[in-house]
Amino acid sequence: MATNVQRACNSITGFAQRYEKFSKELTIKQYSIGTVKSYSSHVAATSLHFGKFPEEFSEEEIKDYLYDLLTKNPNASKSLFEHTITSLRCYYKTFGFTERQMSLPSIRKVKKLPQVLSFYEMFSLLSSCNDVRSKAILGMLYSCGLRVSELCNVEINDVNSGRMCIHIRQGKFSKDRYVPLAKNMLPVLRAYYKSYKPQKYLFNASNGSPGQKMKPSEVSHNLNIACIRTKMTKHIVCHTLRHSFASHLLEMGASILNVQQLMGHKYLRTTMRYLHVVFPDQAEQYFSPLDILLEKVKK
Repeated sequence: MATNVQRACNSITGFAQRYEKFSKELTIKQYSIGTVKSYSSHVAATSLHFGKFPEEFSEEEIKDYLYDLLTKNPNASKSLFEHTITSLRCYYKTFGFTERQMSLPSIRKVKKLPQVLSFYEMFSLLSSCNDVRSKAILGMLYSCGLRVSELCNVEINDVNSGRMCIHIRQGKFSKDRYVPLAKNMLPVLRAYYKSYKPQKYLFNASNGSPGQKMKPSEVSHNLNIACIRTKMTKHIVCHTLRHSFASHLLEMGASILNVQQLMGHKYLRTTMRYLHVVFPDQAEQYFSPLDILLEKVKK
């Protein structure tokens, strides 16, 4: 199936050249590959809708288009609305149409507390994994507080069992960091490695060629199966395990600065939102929450 960009290049004269320049400018500014693809796709979608370049849209046309995004598909409209505005702002700024950029509506920020699992819910979720691969995937996601993309990008050589840490390379904001390897995860990873013999990446795609990294959708699939097994009624996504990692660390006494470092947050205020959902009860420490989790559940 053709992408929005491919369709726009084929149907709008000159769009291919405009897209090439847009993506080149973003790449030079060191935007991530995912961001370049996302912005280009949303710009192409709006161009396809009107059959012309974004700078040729009238102000009324933009308003009508954004109105339709908010009202025609209530389930996905808010996210699509925000991504479209962000992409158009970037496009207008890149090509010097600053007056068009200013005419776009602002995006209202909605402050929500993160969804966090209890110790027993987290233990139940990990215990429900009936094979060593899913146990390793979900265990790593929680015990290291990883983003899904970071988990998929972990290579075998990034795991240092001697120092009991994992090197996370070029996470969000192109930052490297080290996270602790839980002692309870080491035998799981060794058993997984012995059974699956991955190449290059710690988790290879289950149905891909050797050495091809696992896709985020496969992580979500493993989590969904675990939720079904535990009859979890909460709406759980992969990022919920990362939220739980940070919250559990704070509840176990870790400092907010240590958690910021482990999470790879650029700003402390991003980490501080977890203070609204935790109840610290121990002295400050520095560890992986999985090791304390098992001790709490066994009591």
